[in-house]
Amino acid sequence: MKTKRLLVLLLSLALVIVASASAYALNGEKVLRLKQIVVPSPDEPGSLQKMTQVIADHKIDLNGVTIRNDSEALFMVDDAAATAAVLAEAGYSTKIEDVIAVEIPDIPGGLNSVLKVFSEAGVNLEHLYMFELNSSEVYYIFNVTDVEKTVSLLKDAGAEIK
Repeated sequence: MKTKRLLVLLLSLALVIVASASAYALNGEKVLRLKQIVVPSPDEPGSLQKMTQVIADHKIDLNGVTIRNDSEALFMVDDAAATAAVLAEAGYSTKIEDVIAVEIPDIPGGLNSVLKVFSEAGVNLEHLYMFELNSSEVYYIFNVTDVEKTVSLLKDAGAEIK
């Protein structure tokens, strides 16, 4: 009888350890604090092409782009301030936002491990997209309501903050 209780106790303890480990299963994922450019984009043919033409004319390499809420173009570039200035000179209204970039391994459950950290801590994800840095590293961009809190959570979960 004692052996059976001990076995049940050990099995229960093992399940608790596994559950705790899986809650924060990050293994040194790189986290970068970056800036993205937000430009209002009318919902009409050619509007995004006109913006990217300005960027291309100034020999600026786009690392990432997405559309948010059918009304805003979001750009990831090496120098957000300089690119925002170029777009402003061309007559576009721009805003720069702080975002978090996380290099997530290309494995099943890679994205889920980061989202689980957010979910368990109550972090609200406003927007998500991917971009490529240096032609070899793929990052997910997270717009969150509290960048400082989220960076701290990721660090506590085992991510490497750059």
